[in-house]
Amino acid sequence: MSETIIPMLLWCPSCGERHIDKGEFATKPHHTHACQHCGMVWRPAIMPTVGVEFLPGFKDSAGEGR
Repeated sequence: MSETIIPMLLWCPSCGERHIDKGEFATKPHHTHACQHCGMVWRPAIMPTVGVEFLPGFKDSAGEGR
């Protein structure tokens, strides 16, 4: 049984830095995230999540895909 991963825009609750999962963590179901800037560890949801650069359906800040 495969877990559904919820893509989320994540910012560290301690320092406010953006958190984007890369490599293995971009596709691996996980609940806990660690800030690469300050080291804060948090759980944004009770479901498996992944920090993404753009939400599905949105490509970039220039408005492509909107």
